[in-house]
Amino acid sequence: MSGAKTRIDEKITFFQRGTNTINDKILQAKNRGAAGIIIYNNVDGLMPFYLAEGGKCKFT
Repeated sequence: MSGAKTRIDEKITFFQRGTNTINDKILQAKNRGAAGIIIYNNVDGLMPFYLAEGGKCKFT
């Protein structure tokens, strides 16, 4: 979704793991109107991530 401006109101978005933080992915989706997100692992191995790292992202 990097640089994308398309509205995705009331839709679930799919993100692959990458260089953006989980917070960035959540905020991008929220700012574009998403109802939720699913993050998937597109490479071998475990996907290390922390939700709302540093208390910067609030979601329900």
